[in-house]
Amino acid sequence: MDVRQVPMVDVAALIAFPNDVEVDAALRAKDGDPRKIVEEIGAAANEWGFFYIANHGLSEQEMAKFQKAMRSFFDLPRTSSWISEEALPGFHNEMTTYFNKMEYIARRLLKVFAVALGEEPTFFDQFFHDENSSHMRLNHYPATEDPEKTMGVYHHTDAGALTILLQDDDVASLQAFHRPSQTWANLHNQHRRHGAAPFFYNPSYKAQVEPIVMKPGDVANYRQLSWGEFRLRRYQGNVTDKGKEIQIGDFKVRGPIDVANS
Repeated sequence: MDVRQVPMVDVAALIAFPNDVEVDAALRAKDGDPRKIVEEIGAAANEWGFFYIANHGLSEQEMAKFQKAMRSFFDLPRTSSWISEEALPGFHNEMTTYFNKMEYIARRLLKVFAVALGEEPTFFDQFFHDENSSHMRLNHYPATEDPEKTMGVYHHTDAGALTILLQDDDVASLQAFHRPSQTWANLHNQHRRHGAAPFFYNPSYKAQVEPIVMKPGDVANYRQLSWGEFRLRRYQGNVTDKGKEIQIGDFKVRGPIDVANS
């Protein structure tokens, strides 16, 4: 499966609005570019679970500066990677600026997801309004000549609400699962070093999360739980090292899990 088949969504009409009030009004309208974005993202989410975004508000220069700062960090000797701002001038500012912009984009995208699910654009605000537990990670993958003997990241689904992933411009580092065809799209070049910066948009630890029942008569498959409880269970699972990462499937209506004895 070719990387060019992965959906690309132009979100310029979503990002251009100066405030959330105008975004919400446009998403409630029955037509227009924002509604087209809802349809495209809804279709991409159902078929792929992810998509590319274009015209997201970050210039090529801004992304290049961020990537340069990230590479500068990984170019440091391992013995000096826990550094002060003086050792890598501008690093903290570049990371903070990029983080804030990712948070802005993610907030707008979640409004689209809400409308695609038949909810109000403000539906997800209740989980993020006062605080959130979002974080960003800088990943570095050295070049390898023997991928069969190299440790990688096993297939997984990110746990949070939304992940925005920035990859190197010239090296893709991702395999994507296409559900309708049950095949993997191999987007990885293992013979060159590369990096990626995933931004994880996560709700407040206090947020109570439960399924949206889409049709009358349907029953929720998962119990209500707080995001903090989910994260705690996952951390506990990692510490006990049972060979299986805690996933949302462990919280089906059959009841809570016992990580220590599972």
